[in-house]
Amino acid sequence: MRFACAARDSDTLQQLRQILPCDVQVIDHLHPLFGQCLPAKTFTHRDGILFLIVTLPDGSPATIAADVTDALGNTRTPKETPTVLSIDGIRRLKVLVEATRSNGNSTTRSKKCK
Repeated sequence: MRFACAARDSDTLQQLRQILPCDVQVIDHLHPLFGQCLPAKTFTHRDGILFLIVTLPDGSPATIAADVTDALGNTRTPKETPTVLSIDGIRRLKVLVEATRSNGNSTTRSKKCK
């Protein structure tokens, strides 16, 4: 029996073997190296996660999760986009805004900034 994800993993590894070595860009905006273009030499698996072996700007080797780079054709940001407020915070903000509007208090200014 062969699992569907095993075939996809095999395809992914074949794709990496074909393109490496190459430069990859870090596309995860939460990653400290976001926006950096790094030379990737090879790949490895650790605990079921695919990592690329890259050279950092200071010349030292490092591993970086492949899914935070554009190596596999990713051009989007990661699945999870952080928010400043929690759901509860958004609800409380909504209540505050509605209360401010119903009291006739306006926080908008008539002057425009120059």
